[in-house]
Amino acid sequence: DVTSRTTAFSLKGEGLSIPEIAERLQVNYVLEGSVRSDGDFVRVTAQLIDVANDTHLWSDTFDRELKGIFAIQDEISLAIADVLRVELLGDQIGDIPTENMEAYDLYLRAIRKFDVPNWEKTKEAQELLNRAIELDSEFAYAWAALAGSYGSEITYGELDDSEIDQRLDLAIDAAQRATLLDPTLLTAWSTMGWTNLQRLDWEQAKVFLEHVRGEAPVDSSYADDGGIFYTAVGWFDDATSVLEQAVEFDPEDSVSYSILGRAYISNGQMEKGLAALETSIGQGYAPAYINMAIVHLMNGEPESAKNALKILWSQAPMFTRAAGSTLTGSEYIDLMVDGYFDSGLREEYTRYLPSVESVSLITGSMLLKNSEHLTSWLD
Repeated sequence: DVTSRTTAFSLKGEGLSIPEIAERLQVNYVLEGSVRSDGDFVRVTAQLIDVANDTHLWSDTFDRELKGIFAIQDEISLAIADVLRVELLGDQIGDIPTENMEAYDLYLRAIRKFDVPNWEKTKEAQELLNRAIELDSEFAYAWAALAGSYGSEITYGELDDSEIDQRLDLAIDAAQRATLLDPTLLTAWSTMGWTNLQRLDWEQAKVFLEHVRGEAPVDSSYADDGGIFYTAVGWFDDATSVLEQAVEFDPEDSVSYSILGRAYISNGQMEKGLAALETSIGQGYAPAYINMAIVHLMNGEPESAKNALKILWSQAPMFTRAAGSTLTGSEYIDLMVDGYFDSGLREEYTRYLPSVESVSLITGSMLLKNSEHLTSWLD
């Protein structure tokens, strides 16, 4: 098992020792090193550390022309595999994604932007990816990353319905282009699954997400959409299976823990669900408070539900009120939670929603057990 790049990079700047890093990532070995470039030349230094006794198993320096960077990657990977006595099939690890080094550099810079999830970084990544595609129109990885960026726009931007529809179309087009160029590129298949989830097209979502599940290694980057899909259609054992593998692979993936918590709860495994949600919240994922609030409501604990939603209100703009509303944030949440137990308060709550399209309506409808409003929103 190899911990994901995103999880490893999440520890950057924390000043941890190698044993501390290994404990956080739940790994037996750590690879560290550096990359320096000078004109058309690059020097890569790498050393492999056995964390059990904090000793070096192997180290080397690679001086190469920049045009041979993929050969260097393979060379380092195979050297490490030899040290670990891991048998690999063949003498190459993957195909060369592009012959254009400038395009590859733009792509690497772009995907680093996604480590900071917000609107600004997403737009910066898109600019870099479009430049990479201009340099190499057959660069499948760049097309796949561009497809994913449209999903990030929907998540972090303030888009109206027509703009969301446009981004979904663009995501499908870019993802299809990526799969035509490289049918093995699972990120593109996953994006097509996610896009169809947004359109509530369960049959198409199933086709793409089941394909990913059948082909993918255990990797949290593909698990969340599958977990959401399986939970939505009631396949709770499938949902928990893929998400359990995801958090084992990436123990600091707060989003997967939140979705796993919801899947456990839907499957009647309340204790496991609470533990997963607490882990997600402890890792700083504020939206997990919504799922935690629902658990409290199911358990008949309105004050605990209110406290969870008020914490969320202070951290993330998940709920909004109609313009001119005289309710404070706390009063708005109180009314929503009390409406779960008193149907007479639900009509009053809906008066304070800003619009039929508001995300507050779908969340509030779930919390209020108001299926009529929920299905109207989905329609």
